[in-house]
Amino acid sequence: MTQAGFVRAVTVVMPVYDDWATAETLLRRLDEELLRRGIGADVLLVDDGSTEPAPARVSRLSSIASLTVLELRRNLGHQRALCVALAHVHAVGVEGPLVVMDADGEDSPADVSRLLNEYARREGKVAVFAARAKRAERLLFRTLYRLYQVLHRLLVGQSVRVGNFSVLPSSFLDTLAVSSDLWNHYAATVFRARLPVAILPVDRAQRLGGRSRMSLADLALHGLSAMSVYSDIIGVRMLFASAALIVLALAGFTGALVAGSRMGATLTGSATGSAALLVSVLLQLLLLSLVFCFILLRGRSGPGFLPLRDCAYFVRGSRAIQHD
Repeated sequence: MTQAGFVRAVTVVMPVYDDWATAETLLRRLDEELLRRGIGADVLLVDDGSTEPAPARVSRLSSIASLTVLELRRNLGHQRALCVALAHVHAVGVEGPLVVMDADGEDSPADVSRLLNEYARREGKVAVFAARAKRAERLLFRTLYRLYQVLHRLLVGQSVRVGNFSVLPSSFLDTLAVSSDLWNHYAATVFRARLPVAILPVDRAQRLGGRSRMSLADLALHGLSAMSVYSDIIGVRMLFASAALIVLALAGFTGALVAGSRMGATLTGSATGSAALLVSVLLQLLLLSLVFCFILLRGRSGPGFLPLRDCAYFVRGSRAIQHD
């Protein structure tokens, strides 16, 4: 199976905050792409606490059988809105793959076909994520993103490569619906749950309209949310790093004392004080790392937030959007 032909229907999930005109433009382009491939779709637009109401009717959509708005009680942010949506889809029950994409146009409908082709080639047994081969952001964003990638690699032990744009087997929702980490970050949770994944390089498309509302603080929070999925690993790596630094500091301090005694010299008071201060700081860092690890271990004793159980509290209701 080398084509998306065996995929006859998909469920598309898109979080939206206010920008309904752009979302409608994207839906028309997605409709054209799916119609060309002979694929039907049910689309779920997640209203993430918008201040502007979703439209009651849109222009004709040929391949999209149903268009539903899931209204949230408040603005949760992109990742948590997506968490609520996936829990809702799991509760409703769907068959076939889910397409997870943004509603601003940066996830291209043409690339949906590419992801579905890869999904078909893998016989529908893996989640297929889009990896950004080329980014169109400003220099400042690209620089900060590179720094984040380095930090993620150091703390987590693996590179960050993908965003939300993906095709997900609906059977994987059973696992995600009981994964507390889904509340913080969708893609990181899929990887952390060790679900089978394939990665397909794609270029980020241009926004269809408007400007991103995400500030640098929002972007930083988004990155930290992804890393929080690996908080236990980060805690253990920090503990090992602190222990290694203390061993090195003690070894250097001991070596200086031995060398000084052999040469008939002694360390000056200032040098001794500096060495003692360094050891004290490192010991405090080790203590903080230990406390952090124990907090994490305590958190592992219970499931915490469960999307399957808790996400329904954030849903006000759902309604269909008519299209001619």
